[in-house]
Amino acid sequence: MLVTTMQPFLSSHYYQCNLEFFGDSKAIISLVNIYGHVVDEQQVTDSGRIKLEFNISGLQGGVYVLQLKKDGIVISEKIIVQ
Repeated sequence: MLVTTMQPFLSSHYYQCNLEFFGDSKAIISLVNIYGHVVDEQQVTDSGRIKLEFNISGLQGGVYVLQLKKDGIVISEKIIVQ
């Protein structure tokens, strides 16, 4: 079972994502550019509330997608890096 809340916080140096989900399998959270290339990726095996940070200070400005993949389900959130 997947219950997810993605609460983003964006600054010029990092992107913080607060997640809350429950289940036994691992989740993969990827930051993807508009060309479909994964620029950062983290794996989570815990359930409950989790805080992740992605360093975006070296990224070019533009639109990116944060993707959460778990149990065959994909949830996407668009973010803009300035």
